[in-house]
Amino acid sequence: MDYSFNVIIPVYNEEGNVRNIISKIKESFSSLNIKNYKIIIVEDGSTDNTKIILKSLQSDRRLKILNDKNRLGYTNSLIKAVKYADKDFIFFLDADGQHDPSDFSIFLSNIDKKIIIGFREKRNDSFLRLLLHKIARKFLSIFTKIYVKDASCGFILIERKLIKKLSQFFGYSEGCYWWEFSILISHLRLNYFEVPIKHLSREHGEGFFGLQDIIRLAFKELFTIFKLIIKLKFSSKAIQKTFFT
Repeated sequence: MDYSFNVIIPVYNEEGNVRNIISKIKESFSSLNIKNYKIIIVEDGSTDNTKIILKSLQSDRRLKILNDKNRLGYTNSLIKAVKYADKDFIFFLDADGQHDPSDFSIFLSNIDKKIIIGFREKRNDSFLRLLLHKIARKFLSIFTKIYVKDASCGFILIERKLIKKLSQFFGYSEGCYWWEFSILISHLRLNYFEVPIKHLSREHGEGFFGLQDIIRLAFKELFTIFKLIIKLKFSSKAIQKTFFT
């Protein structure tokens, strides 16, 4: 395959998972005979041994590690990483091991679609996460269109120039980057293709967001996302012009 790839991974307190996910990404690219790639990791102010582990890997030419002393949050971590992307396409996935890099082949078989979005056929999440996701989607759908099946999945393959254009409209929420993404591409009626992916059980740690974070985000982030929805409704022509010209 002639395309080059970045893989963007936000990392916060993933000492038990980060080395493994990097290894799996490399194995997947090797099995696909893809050599032109670089993994961009945003280390978002971890308080465990994640920093130490990544420091031991910093000489790896396949890695670009962006360190932050203070937490940027999930959304700003991704926005920051996109600025450093320099390949044709970008894979986005999480560091917790629930996204399986062996699914890269499914995305790549549809790379001509430019935006390929994964959806979890069977989610290995708690009942609370599943419930809050359903409530959020139902609530937001009252005010805007969301055509994407799994708006918070976060396992995406997208052409770099497209996500760089889209990213200038992100940043309203602390941790709901993919909700913003789903709302925006639905509003712009961008063509995309959805593929089924595996969703594995987390092996180590408690996740990027703890229980308190999930509940806080559920009530706080829904309202911050309205800023994007309002902007889309009142600045639609300007956004269309900015994106498509």
